[in-house]
Amino acid sequence: AETTTTKIEEHHIEANNIRKVSLIIIDEVTMMTVHALDAIDKLLKKVTKKSVAFGGKILLLGGYVCQCLPVIKHGNRVKVVESTIKSSGTWSEIFKFRLTRNMRTADDSLEFANWLIELGNSAHSRTAGLGPDAIEIPQDFILNEHSEESLVYHVFG
Repeated sequence: AETTTTKIEEHHIEANNIRKVSLIIIDEVTMMTVHALDAIDKLLKKVTKKSVAFGGKILLLGGYVCQCLPVIKHGNRVKVVESTIKSSGTWSEIFKFRLTRNMRTADDSLEFANWLIELGNSAHSRTAGLGPDAIEIPQDFILNEHSEESLVYHVFG
């Protein structure tokens, strides 16, 4: 909610620890709501006594917007998008870097890696008869054996 705050005060040991750190890493930040990011910004400004974004601390925010969005109770598509960290006033203060290599796929699965990237970019054409949020998975990517052992072997070798 917009009133998201923290109980950490300037005199707490947690505040002292925050003042000492050089880097704060937050992974899967795309699941974070705008209110949570704004609360972090307010906290860091309060404990560092600096009015610059995030109290001048370096935050490394990791995540892929196409992969996972925040969960909003009774939220429709518009409410979910409005709640993402991209709606934060601090978003313009954040330097954005993009990875250029898909580390989740092996060199021998370039076709699958490219398909995943296209999926993330909504570049796949819609299949007649499927809903607007459904895509067809190519038959080549479907494991035909139906056992736990075959799935484990396929994933982990």
